[in-house]
Amino acid sequence: MNSEYTSEFNSELNYSTNKSENTLLNLTKRFLQILSESSDQSLDLNNASYLLNVSKRRIYDITNVLEGLELITKTHVNTVKWIGDDINRYINGNMNSEDDENNVENEINRINEEINYLHSDINDFLSSDLSERSRYIRIEDLRRIKRLKDKILLVVKISENTKIDYKKRGKGDEIEITA
Repeated sequence: MNSEYTSEFNSELNYSTNKSENTLLNLTKRFLQILSESSDQSLDLNNASYLLNVSKRRIYDITNVLEGLELITKTHVNTVKWIGDDINRYINGNMNSEDDENNVENEINRINEEINYLHSDINDFLSSDLSERSRYIRIEDLRRIKRLKDKILLVVKISENTKIDYKKRGKGDEIEITA
């Protein structure tokens, strides 16, 4: 299809041919704006196509992405409803991947701090007198662990400097105990 014919075709259907207006990002923001203005945050796709002045195919491009991100759901054949968090976050452009990276990095740092804190607590416990008195387990305790039911369980009493090395092999497992 040549560009002259496409231009005439779009003009007849009253579709916008302005490339900057019709980028998927801009159309998605405008789509979300229309969706947010609805009282129940639902939208008829035929109406969206008309209001955005784009083909229904372009609307499907938007809805497929939003459905994949679990931000909208189809309620009827041509109707979608917003199910995501604050829609204004997406309209105002605060869906920046840099923000997401910072959030992930902050979460990783928080988790690493928590891990360090737990390691410190474990080391404190293991070096305390309470730890010495608490280093035992009863058979009843082991029997209450549901994942161990119907499993072979090997219990070994070892001295403080003993090293246990467990290796998973192809057909079986190997345990090496060295003092």
